[in-house]
Amino acid sequence: MKPVLTTLCLSLFLHIVAQFVASGSQLIYKPVEDITIACGDSGTQINKVDNRTWSGDINSKFFSLEQDQVDNHTSQVRKAPSSSFAGRVPYTTARLSHSEFTYQFSLTTGQKFIRLYFYPASYADFNRSKALFSVDVGGYSILQDFNASFTADDAGVETIYREFCLNIDDEQSLYITFTPSKAKDAYAFINGIEIVSMPNNLYYSAPQSKGVDYLGDGGSYLIEKKHCYGDGLPNQYRWKLSLIQPRHRNVPQLGWCR
Repeated sequence: MKPVLTTLCLSLFLHIVAQFVASGSQLIYKPVEDITIACGDSGTQINKVDNRTWSGDINSKFFSLEQDQVDNHTSQVRKAPSSSFAGRVPYTTARLSHSEFTYQFSLTTGQKFIRLYFYPASYADFNRSKALFSVDVGGYSILQDFNASFTADDAGVETIYREFCLNIDDEQSLYITFTPSKAKDAYAFINGIEIVSMPNNLYYSAPQSKGVDYLGDGGSYLIEKKHCYGDGLPNQYRWKLSLIQPRHRNVPQLGWCR
């Protein structure tokens, strides 16, 4: 990591810690939205690790089957192949498609935390090596030519997830679109989607804030929400402290430091 980026990340880390310290006893945050979608499933399932309830996207308000059937391009749902992760929500099922498909969420104004879950296995009629796709959120390209199986193999893991922070203005609908690559037999897939409201200004500078102190420079740096969806802020900048275990997190269940 370059020195300038290292300094900025350290400054951001200190800024977030200061937010927790300043809030004192107000650490418990109840999110306005706490959405957990088990893609390719129906009904509800409970994650045994944190006891959170996941709702299937089949016949849900978040996924329109009619829109999915435009031009006779229909996404498919599959059960995960047998493995140590096949019984863990949300990796038990998946939605897959050789054509574009979209989820729609009506959200309140404010900052949101989004996590996308992927289990890049070989599902029936879908070879894991052909999973190559892009993900757009409100017109912003969050993932481009994402090779899920290569990413998992390179990290030596079976499942992967990607996290982002977004700002929603004026109660806009949030669209998450999965688009397969034009390569032969390429497809897009998703196992789970999680959207949770964030405490105000946790990752962004407050309106009257002077910004984050830029160490070694004497100046400050404003982390702005921008406009529309506020430009996706990938969470490689979210420091993972390995201090708070999932079932004991307070802000909210998934926590803002872990």
